Amino acid sequence: MRSSFLVCALSVLLIGFCSSAQAQDQAYMFSGSVNLETLDLTTGASVSVINARSGGMNHCEALTWNEDAQQLWVAEYGATNARIGILDPFTATFTPRRLTALPGWWQGITWNRAAQRFYLVRQEISGQSFLHVYNPATGSLAQVGGMPNAPFPTALDSDASGTLWLATAQSNLFMVDRTNASTTLVATFPFTIEGIGVHQATGRLYATAAIQLTMYLMEIEPTVPSWRIIRQLVGGGGSELDLVDGTCPGGFQAFGSGCQGFGGFIPQLAGEGCLGASGNISLRFSRGRTGSVGALLFGAVPGNLPLGNGCSLLVSPLLPSPILPVQLIGPAGFGNGFANIPISIPPGVVVAPFVMQGLFLDAGAPGGFSMTNGLAVLAP
Repeated sequence: MRSSFLVCALSVLLIGFCSSAQAQDQAYMFSGSVNLETLDLTTGASVSVINARSGGMNHCEALTWNEDAQQLWVAEYGATNARIGILDPFTATFTPRRLTALPGWWQGITWNRAAQRFYLVRQEISGQSFLHVYNPATGSLAQVGGMPNAPFPTALDSDASGTLWLATAQSNLFMVDRTNASTTLVATFPFTIEGIGVHQATGRLYATAAIQLTMYLMEIEPTVPSWRIIRQLVGGGGSELDLVDGTCPGGFQAFGSGCQGFGGFIPQLAGEGCLGASGNISLRFSRGRTGSVGALLFGAVPGNLPLGNGCSLLVSPLLPSPILPVQLIGPAGFGNGFANIPISIPPGVVVAPFVMQGLFLDAGAPGGFSMTNGLAVLAP
């Protein structure tokens, strides 16, 4: 009932028409360094599997999607005789582009759109890690610098601003300056990240991670830190991961800060999925007070109207209709309330940009209510 109500509410904010359905966001992942899997990023389900070595590639744990060239690039594992090249994800044909001759192992490669270069991370037998840069136009490969505070690297990826994200076997996640290889510790998790992919449109981080001997596909939020398991992986999957950016139209971008409810927790609002015709999306509320009721408010653009007690209305102008009622469920305790609202976009409809924010009545909150962060819908 709630889902159908939201579809009706969103219909007020939809414009235009579309002649065909859009694909879901996808990701590539090495499974056991042998098989290349294509994943549906929303569900974690495997779409296809090929033998990644059948086209001439050797042992490999580093891959990246070059969205500019629409190519999948890999770096073979053994650095002394390793090759950097292009792997066809449909035929497994490997086209070498550069032979490397350095000691150790290549643990990660990422296409950095801001620099128009590939960055790679290498580990020596001591565990010491080094950042390298490869220019596909000239074939040059150079060492940027060592990363002594980030030994035993496991994964590397770039965000849209050009910042590098590096995971290590010590369960640490770093940001890396691509100009000098300096590292900044962001978070430490109770699991080991084996592969990491950054969604370029939203900045959301996805990871393949090991909890004891079990591998999972996760969405992680390093600033909290928090994480959400999307799916358990089978077949030894997860040695490396990268997103095929651009296969899914539109996206969501959180902005601003909500205000706290009972117990000091600030409710969160997030979105995921494809915003194109016939796409499936989901709105997720979390960290609220279980049992509290409220509404999802809509606006045209981000705003900042103070409401007192540290709360601000982040949508402007506030649209009088639609206003969607929401109730949080979950176990007792502070910050355990949540709600998940799945929506299917009707065929032939294109989503217009708009923003939203959740407001919940909460007698224990300083002002009698709490509010989420703002969430912007990015146009496909």
